[in-house]
Amino acid sequence: MLSRSHGLRGADAIHLSSAIRGKAERFMTWDSKDFPMGQVIEGVIVQEPVAYG
Repeated sequence: MLSRSHGLRGADAIHLSSAIRGKAERFMTWDSKDFPMGQVIEGVIVQEPVAYG
């Protein structure tokens, strides 16, 4: 469970799990307070939008 293993709250865990289930390469968010930036979680890279491109 993402909420337990990565400390994500309900809606945040749902957003990231949707990216995982959809086989996204990246999950981009400005929310560096709640998401583990720079980590790869179940094959999805979590990063801020400015870090891409």
